[in-house]
Amino acid sequence: MKIINRRTALAAVAATLLPVGSIRAQSPVFPSRTVAIVVGFPAGGATDVTARVAQPHLQKAWGQTVIVENVSGAGGSIGVQKMLNATQEGHVLFLGTASDTVLAPLAIQSARYRTENLRLLGYMGQAEFAIVARPGLALNTLDDLVAYMRTPSSKELSYASFGNGSIYHLIGEDLKSRTGGQLLHVPFQGMGPTVTNLIGNQVDLGFLPIAGQTVGLINSGRVKAIAVTGARRNPQLPNVASVDESQHMKGFHHTVWLGLFGPSSLPADAAARVNAAVNEAIRSPEYLKFSAENGTGVPDPGLTLQQTTKFYVDETEKLRLLAKSIKLEAK
Repeated sequence: MKIINRRTALAAVAATLLPVGSIRAQSPVFPSRTVAIVVGFPAGGATDVTARVAQPHLQKAWGQTVIVENVSGAGGSIGVQKMLNATQEGHVLFLGTASDTVLAPLAIQSARYRTENLRLLGYMGQAEFAIVARPGLALNTLDDLVAYMRTPSSKELSYASFGNGSIYHLIGEDLKSRTGGQLLHVPFQGMGPTVTNLIGNQVDLGFLPIAGQTVGLINSGRVKAIAVTGARRNPQLPNVASVDESQHMKGFHHTVWLGLFGPSSLPADAAARVNAAVNEAIRSPEYLKFSAENGTGVPDPGLTLQQTTKFYVDETEKLRLLAKSIKLEAK
């Protein structure tokens, strides 16, 4: 028979008398150590810059060091996989877009995850696109472009994207589908080579987010703006018509949005703390100034966890339908 001494017995009784809150308080509160925010593209890009603007505010909210880690390749999917392969407690998060989280698994064979493996924890803003052309292309409006594409004798135009299955690819294929014309897809690795080839008249069309350098490229004449993909003109480009001002492409609305993701299995308390910190960060004067300068819309006061979940589900459904309609295949 096991003998229990007096000290052991007293300890056992004391433990039963402790309030539940005291026991729970012994568990580490998220985050309990350094948090890494993975970005699926090289340093200096729009996503990376956004992460670094938000970084000090997240660090302050959590009371822990926050680092930004660039893990580029395979359309951002390598970065997503790094986050999913980490311990599922939230100390490795991913800052990305629908291209990384929704479209990459549909377009890239090496992306061994599903959209449902991730959870959108914080929504950090969105931007419309400018449909742009190389400076030497003799087309000035969206109706000009549609008419040209629908003329059987016209030479096939090319368009640049940031890679197979990216949102930029889907926009180009959606334009092709709606007009019934021909477009040649030319994928590049990101913004830099896309812009270089547009400026150099090597590719005819592109779709650039109205953020960062896009406005300067248009205003300087290095690329030609055809239209913006919002329902109304964009304040950043007041002289550029919206797609709804055209005769043939009304409703051709596309945006790129950015959010902070964690694994779908993330504990509820950690998810809540991430969401609260993101909403605090995007309302900071520094982040609002950054967003205004870059033309990105920021929600006020921010989306709750329930709202981010619904948004992510709705976007996933919409993009999957679009991918199916253009017969997107993994490569």
